[in-house]
Amino acid sequence: MESWSAPIFKQPFQGTRFQQGDDAQFSAVISAEPDPEVSWAKNGSRIPPNHPKYQIAHNPSTGLTLLMIREFGPGDEGQYTLTAKNPYGQITATLNLNPDPTVTRSKAISNLRMQIHKHHQQPVANTY
Repeated sequence: MESWSAPIFKQPFQGTRFQQGDDAQFSAVISAEPDPEVSWAKNGSRIPPNHPKYQIAHNPSTGLTLLMIREFGPGDEGQYTLTAKNPYGQITATLNLNPDPTVTRSKAISNLRMQIHKHHQQPVANTY
């Protein structure tokens, strides 16, 4: 018997403290059946998987998804959106990264807002 489900966040974003000049890493755990298609966007534009500024990873067996912004600095602020979707629904989580311009390398960036949105299709139960 198999059960299908829309994506859900099993674990919200982690790793949200970093310093300018450091790599900024964000991870979340997503559960869905079948495995969701996972993508990241910055300010509404999809980040390609092979972009030199970003490292993007998703492990379907654990649900762990990751975005790393290499050497976070000026120009990297903005809205980052994680989207996970499958035929049964879609979820998004948005990080608004707006560092204080007075923050120096010795101070952690902590001005972070996160929003999570869920969009589900009608519940469907398939059994085999």
